[in-house]
Amino acid sequence: MSYRKLLLMQVISFIIMYSVMFLNVDELNHIYTGTTRTYMTLLMVLPMGILMLLMMGKMYPKKKLNTAIIIISLFLLVVFIGALRTQTAIG
Repeated sequence: MSYRKLLLMQVISFIIMYSVMFLNVDELNHIYTGTTRTYMTLLMVLPMGILMLLMMGKMYPKKKLNTAIIIISLFLLVVFIGALRTQTAIG
């Protein structure tokens, strides 16, 4: 499996998870997109990407690239947790 496919899976997961957040909306005109929902979706997708690399390591043999992806994902996870907690970029 290629790293492009991993990225594609992450993008599709982001779209699905972002969309699932709207399942409890009663009417279409009650749907509001926002930065908080984006942060929350990223907080779900980033750990999933790390888990996928760790659990399917044989499918992704480039150890240095895997380590870089994990470190960047962990960094972004901390950044987005901080942004969510401080309401950065939320009006």
